[in-house]
Parts: sequence; C-alpha cells; structure tokens
Amino acid sequence: MVTYYKYIFILFMVFLFIEAGRKRYLSSFLKDFIRVFKKKNIKYLVLLAVVLLLTMLFMDLVVLAAIQKISSPIVLRLIDLGNKFGDGHYLFPLLLVLYTLGVALDKKELRFLAMIALVSAILSGLTGQILKIAFLRARPNVGLGPLCFFDFAGVIKQDLLFTWQYKSFPSGHTTNAFSAVLPFVLAMKNRLIKVALLILPVMTGIARIFYNKHWPSDIIMGVALGVYVSYIIYTGNKDKI
Repeated sequence: MVTYYKYIFILFMVFLFIEAGRKRYLSSFLKDFIRVFKKKNIKYLVLLAVVLLLTMLFMDLVVLAAIQKISSPIVLRLIDLGNKFGDGHYLFPLLLVLYTLGVALDKKELRFLAMIALVSAILSGLTGQILKIAFLRARPNVGLGPLCFFDFAGVIKQDLLFTWQYKSFPSGHTTNAFSAVLPFVLAMKNRLIKVALLILPVMTGIARIFYNKHWPSDIIMGVALGVYVSYIIYTGNKDKI
C-alpha cells in the first residue's frame, strides 16, 4: 500500500513539473542560471569561495562542536522539525498539498508559489547532487576531517560513489528547504511573516550539523544554491501570478 501511494506521489510530481514547463516557468532558467558566471557576478562567486574556504579551514570543526552541544528541549524539537522539513519525503508532499489547496480554493497566488517552490526544490536538488558527486566530500561522521575532498580513486575502489558517506557538499536538505521557502518569503509583504518562514530552513541547516551529517560549510553552500535557484525562477516568473 505504501509503495502504491509512493507511485501516485511520483506521478503527481511529474505532472506538476510538466505543467510548469507548459506554463514556461522553466523557459529562462538555464539562461538565468549561467548568468552567475558573467564577469560582473564573478566577484560574488569569489566572495562565496573565500567564505567557504575560510569556514573549512577555521570554523567547520569549531561550529560543529558548538552546535552538537545544544541540549535545550525546545531547540531540539525545532532541530528535529527542521531536519524533517528539509527531507524530500516530507517537503514535497507538503508543497503538493499547498498546490492542491490553491487549486481547490481557487487561490492563484498559492498555486503559483507552491509550483515555483516545487520546481525550485527539484532543480536546485538536482544541481546539488551533481556537486556532491563532483566534490566527493566526506561527511563528518566518516571521521576524515573537513578537508577530505575528491578521493575518486578511494571512493570508486570501495564502491562508495553512490552512497551517502562521500556526498557532504553541499547539504541537500538545506538546499531543498531554502529553495522551497524563498518564493513565499519574497511574496510576503509582512516582515514578521518573512522571518517566521525562514526559521524552518535555518533549523534545517542547524539540524544537519547537529546530527553530524554535514559540515557548516556544506550548509553555507546549500543556502547559496537553494536561494539562487529559487530566486531566479521566482523573479523570472512573478509577472505570471
């Protein structure tokens, strides 16, 4: 029965992705995505690279240890909620429910935001998976330290290329969470609501560090990727609301 519903869910997601293509939500994505590599934007890429490098060298171990000392029951509950929120098994059904509500209640903006969030999460997630395989960074719980990258020979020899141990960079949960929430944040006028919406993805990033699944620099890259992909998809289509 669980498998049956899983297939229905996958078909529904495929339908929405095709619908997004039909409505031209994806038409400018590739063009806008590679815009980050234009000369005027190189400074932002350099800044991101410097922040990531400094974090890997000096902050990853420190921040990891500090976050894993959290013991407040309230914060731990938020961490657990954030961890689930970034998981596609919870996040994608939630977005599908929001889209269905938008259709049932004839709320065009809700339907639009849910679809943009879903498309953003899928595309940023796929990009993140490519980066994970390209960088082959060992996760904290592997025990090889924050600077273990590109061990292609070792990973392939041990048949670990498609396993989780060497897919630390960037954090997929964090990428998912920020890319899904950002369209709603950008659409809201109330600043308090904007801040409230950002609490969950922030807790997702903290959760991935707390559970020893990612380094802080993985989280930074996940935030950058999720926000960038979601931003260009939203801004390229907001006139269609």
